[in-house]
Amino acid sequence: GKGFAVVAGEVKSLAQQTAKAISEIELQVGGVQSATRDTIRVIEMVTAKVGEIAEVADTISSVIEEQVRVTADIARSVEDATVGASSAAENIATVSEAAKASGAVANDVLDTSRELEQMSGRLRTVIQGFLTDVRAA
Repeated sequence: GKGFAVVAGEVKSLAQQTAKAISEIELQVGGVQSATRDTIRVIEMVTAKVGEIAEVADTISSVIEEQVRVTADIARSVEDATVGASSAAENIATVSEAAKASGAVANDVLDTSRELEQMSGRLRTVIQGFLTDVRAA
């Protein structure tokens, strides 16, 4: 009689401890799942920002290619201008247009550089937040 009651009490105590441990494990698993979801969101944000940076890099590359083309056009125009006085006015106009295009391209490069700098700052902030979250987890 008493031995069974002692064993039953121990079994009940172990069951309570097991239930408590399971609850604690569930809380910890929930915390890990939440941190994992947060990490996935941050990684998705970083991936999106990297994609944006890649797009900006492509734009810069295109602008630089255009700059090279415009510079080559200017060089050809200057060479043509030396051929003769009769075509000098036409060549000067071409050079002027190319210079305007070059200026526009330079402004585009400057604007793109500023956007890239801003994106870099935002990316830095996201990464710092991510690292803070990871360290806190």
